[in-house]
Amino acid sequence: MISFEEYRKQFEIFGKIDTPEKLAICESHYKSQLLHIEAQKYFEPFEYETGNDVSSRYENNLAELLPFDKISESELSLIIKPAFEPESLLVIDKKPGKYSITYTALVTNYWYLFYQDNSITEVEKKIVAAELREEIGDKLYSLIDTAILEARKPEAGGFVLDGVVYVFSRILNGKQVSVFKHSPSEGSKTANIINVMEWLVENLETLNEASYSDLGNMIAACQDK
Repeated sequence: MISFEEYRKQFEIFGKIDTPEKLAICESHYKSQLLHIEAQKYFEPFEYETGNDVSSRYENNLAELLPFDKISESELSLIIKPAFEPESLLVIDKKPGKYSITYTALVTNYWYLFYQDNSITEVEKKIVAAELREEIGDKLYSLIDTAILEARKPEAGGFVLDGVVYVFSRILNGKQVSVFKHSPSEGSKTANIINVMEWLVENLETLNEASYSDLGNMIAACQDK
């Protein structure tokens, strides 16, 4: 983690700190940076949008197209909402001796279609089904469950333009819980967990001994941090 002195040197590239007011601004920015770095370790509680505005209606319609929140106790879901690419849903279900996976991707970005025509409620989908070994699935569930239970609201507010929103859902302790992250910083704990899920999506149809080893190593690396 960068020290204040190192941060101050970078800050002074844009102008010398030669007054108490400028020093106070630098210290405030440094504190915000530290809070941002800390926030990247955790997912945030997901809150459903309510109302009849365009954004809320988009979210409600998307939940019908990709029902990430309609899961059973044995399931884990991850909905991926890019700004410009098609939205998608990954659902993993624990079965006796294995895990089944269903990945559903819209062919076209629904936000773009909906923004053009609010009456559109159907979009073509691509669906891929696969299976995951029990020992790897158990480790993956443990990783995600821990991350969900550790979720917290960030101390400092932030704004991310465009990017990708990731929403995880599970039923834990008898209650459905959803958490999210919006374009986490590269190398952060939340980004590494999301990388595991995206790697799984990209390799669903080609899982073999080597890929299982890679997946296991990625999960272990997340748990070590």
